[in-house]
Amino acid sequence: MGMDRFVVESCDYSGSDLPDLVRFLLRTGCRIGEAVAVRWKDVNLADKPVVVDGTEIPPRSVWINGNIVSVKSKGLVRHGGKT
Repeated sequence: MGMDRFVVESCDYSGSDLPDLVRFLLRTGCRIGEAVAVRWKDVNLADKPVVVDGTEIPPRSVWINGNIVSVKSKGLVRHGGKT
């Protein structure tokens, strides 16, 4: 059974973003914390490079530059780098 069919037929995951997240993880090879830390400004879907915060993002790519970490008394926080 394919992932999309499983999600559609499962009441627990109906309307879920789970298939998209799994595809993103498999296609990029990034960790879960890195995947959920990606912001739209980190994604370049254009055919030309773009500059974001002084960093050039190549065409059709994702800039993985953050991580979600658990911090005591703060909960889940986006960290601007590898941990």
